[in-house]
Amino acid sequence: MAVHEVITDLYVELTPYNGFSPAQIVARATQVGGYPKYDQSSSAGKVRASRSSFPLLQQMIGYSPGDGGRLCRQRAGGNPSAAWSETESAFDSATGVLKANESPRWNIYSGYTPGEWFLDFGALNFRFLRSESYVINALKEYVIMPDKFFGYNHAAETPDFQVNESFIATDGALTVWFIAGIKEMKFPDTVTHLLAEVVVGAATLTALLALESISNAGPVSAQPVVFSGVDANSGTVNFFCSNSSGTKLATMGRLVGQKSFTITHHTMWNYLSRLVGASLDENVQVDGTVTAPAGTGNYPIYAGNDLSGVTIRINTVLLQGSYSDVYFDLYLQSSLRSMYIGSYQVPIGTPYDLYISSIVFSPALAGGESMGFMIQGLTYS
Repeated sequence: MAVHEVITDLYVELTPYNGFSPAQIVARATQVGGYPKYDQSSSAGKVRASRSSFPLLQQMIGYSPGDGGRLCRQRAGGNPSAAWSETESAFDSATGVLKANESPRWNIYSGYTPGEWFLDFGALNFRFLRSESYVINALKEYVIMPDKFFGYNHAAETPDFQVNESFIATDGALTVWFIAGIKEMKFPDTVTHLLAEVVVGAATLTALLALESISNAGPVSAQPVVFSGVDANSGTVNFFCSNSSGTKLATMGRLVGQKSFTITHHTMWNYLSRLVGASLDENVQVDGTVTAPAGTGNYPIYAGNDLSGVTIRINTVLLQGSYSDVYFDLYLQSSLRSMYIGSYQVPIGTPYDLYISSIVFSPALAGGESMGFMIQGLTYS
């Protein structure tokens, strides 16, 4: 079943196309480079592999002159007039399957070629079309049929699979976006959908895409997959041939491999410390606690929000000397801001509550900011 026994410097079997018999197709071939249109000694409906030329094929492939051997030769380079030897072939000589890291001269992503995509033991692969009823010799299991090029597009786009290299998880919520565009490529009949499998940490989510919605299309909308509770720093996306039930029929083979991405984490929450800071003084000890809004631990403030209804309990202790009152300025500080809140006079030795009706943040809180009140400029009398 050697492919090169079928595709030689002798003849290529043709099949009927669009109402034309094989003999009529041969008769439409043009004379190129002094070679005959067809070999008079051959059977009707056969043409030399390295000598044939069809005007329509010339136009589609973009060659002028368009020696059919250039089109049918399996890869660029080599001798176009020589037999398609096993060593020159981009396809396996025994199976007709396209070899790894090889490409034929024609575009395998066009919807019309003398090859086909098939499921090859769990992986999507490409091979010559099976000759089916056109087999004359059992050894010649694969044949190349130039009529299959009618409708061929040499400029057919490679299917497009895009995944961003990085995403941001906000408070554990993560949306992974990807693009899958098939263009003209024809999948095996059993493949009606693509399955995207997105893995983040221990979580796996999938998205099922109907081929009809992502084939022969212009720009394809990005597809979202939404996670929650994410703490991982990376993830992967794998695509599979599938059906309407979401069954994994095969990997995508040479078409697309695993896509990886990194995850950075962001929070929309900001936190206000309940402890009020103050410098040490040898005469008076001053400290404070935020008592309202009520609660324990740091008080959370969502991004964009302001602060209102704040109560700060100030405690003072006279360490030495004869003083009755302390005076200070109050600031709200973080690594991003230092906001003056007001100046206050507080009696020494008696707990005293400061009431702050509202605090408007400028610039607005964006998230991830830790802040606290600070007493500065302490004096006493």
